[in-house]
Amino acid sequence: TGVQTCALPICTLRVAAHDRRSMPKVLRSKVIVAGDPAVGKTALVQMFSSSGAKFPKTYQMTCGAEFCSKQVPIPDSDVSVELHLFDTGGQDLFTEMLPSLWKGGAAIVLVYDPARPYTFEACRSWLQRIHEVLQPPRPLPGVLVANKMDLGERVQVLRQDGMQMAQELGMQYAETSAKEAQDVDEPFKLIAAAVKRASDQSGEGMPGEEY
Repeated sequence: TGVQTCALPICTLRVAAHDRRSMPKVLRSKVIVAGDPAVGKTALVQMFSSSGAKFPKTYQMTCGAEFCSKQVPIPDSDVSVELHLFDTGGQDLFTEMLPSLWKGGAAIVLVYDPARPYTFEACRSWLQRIHEVLQPPRPLPGVLVANKMDLGERVQVLRQDGMQMAQELGMQYAETSAKEAQDVDEPFKLIAAAVKRASDQSGEGMPGEEY
């Protein structure tokens, strides 16, 4: 699937002054979804964006990036966060494409397969590469995701290990199973809440360039 782009700012608050009391506020944020090949990035994104209706039954390599978007309402507020998800391929042949695909990212989702520990360790280098491209002036909202939790006894990376790495990387932690539609919304709810908090702290939409 080719790369789709949009001209929306990374994270903006788009509400006309006279409509602020009557219309819900929408924050928009570009989210980079990264990780090693075959950890379930695309399945997780598709299950989230389709509200659990679309699970890819056969593995297909993501060529470059796939794009989708979905709004996440923030509980107890009149704000929704529209997440623009860029699911980027994990294969080495796409390495040269990644900087242009990551440009303008405002939040990060790193995915690993807990049955393959090397995909877990690789999350450190994925985050480092993203930071080298984005060079963010402040830490970006992020979630470390243990996908494929349905694998049961094959799981080798324990929850406490995932939580510890997430803390070290300055990220939140979530466990999902795209195959079983288990908690597939959770990582993106965490991202949306973090985007809302960052917007509240800055007093305006999170700054960033267009993508």
